[in-house]
Amino acid sequence: TADYTYVEYANGEIELYDLRADPYQLQNIADTADPSLLAMLHEWLEALRQCQAESCRSAELKPQ
Repeated sequence: TADYTYVEYANGEIELYDLRADPYQLQNIADTADPSLLAMLHEWLEALRQCQAESCRSAELKPQ
């Protein structure tokens, strides 16, 4: 997003960076982040991972 970088690796590791506070992505805040934020980002990533063709256009939109 414009505010966060969120990454999930195949081994289960998660990285989350607050780009406003840490634009160089030096401090992974995944362990201390709000669980609802992590859940929203995970769901969004899953929607993008599973979309195909035109359905990806709607999946690109940030969930509310």
